[in-house]
Amino acid sequence: MFDLRSLEHSTILYEAPPTTAQSAVDPNNYSGTARITSFTPPLLRLSCNSVDPNYIATFALDAHQVSILDVRFPGSPVVQLVGHQAPIHSVAWNPGSASQLCSAGADSRVLVWDVRQALATRQHQQRQAAVAQAQAKQMTRLAGKDEYDESMPPGAVQAVAQAAAVQAAIQQPTNAAPSLTYAARLPVNSLAWHQNSAEWVSIAFGNTVQTLRL
Repeated sequence: MFDLRSLEHSTILYEAPPTTAQSAVDPNNYSGTARITSFTPPLLRLSCNSVDPNYIATFALDAHQVSILDVRFPGSPVVQLVGHQAPIHSVAWNPGSASQLCSAGADSRVLVWDVRQALATRQHQQRQAAVAQAQAKQMTRLAGKDEYDESMPPGAVQAVAQAAAVQAAIQQPTNAAPSLTYAARLPVNSLAWHQNSAEWVSIAFGNTVQTLRL
């Protein structure tokens, strides 16, 4: 993310996790076995939420799930949309909604998602994490320590452990399921949400453009 007032600096919001792939067989490798290599897949598309600018939807090369990012908590997605059975090609937020978006891909499916409940769950987890961390810091100060130490009283140790557990939990994204599904005849290459009427979505596949009414 860049701030146009200071283009010399940027913030890394998210990087797709490394994945493994089978590389081509090396002709000089007489055993005939293929090597397994690890690489970081590129992100193919971004869609910014026009109602709540804190949220961005993205997906990586050959990914079957859409990741929802919260710019206030960079590093890991807050919600993952799991439902496609083949790589995703396009994603777009509903221009009039803070929680509804649409995705389409090589499985010829168009999926509409409502992530309101998933985002509410994640916000609740983040509040719990903030409270737990504050309690752990207070207990650590009362114990006369600057950081975790095994000699701390049991109450302080428990507070630190609880804060660590809650923090680890919010590192895992909340999964969400689609609310609407449409099956096209061929893999869907692109989609666009009507800017003035949110009940219409257009998709493109093969040599065809279709307009769907939700």
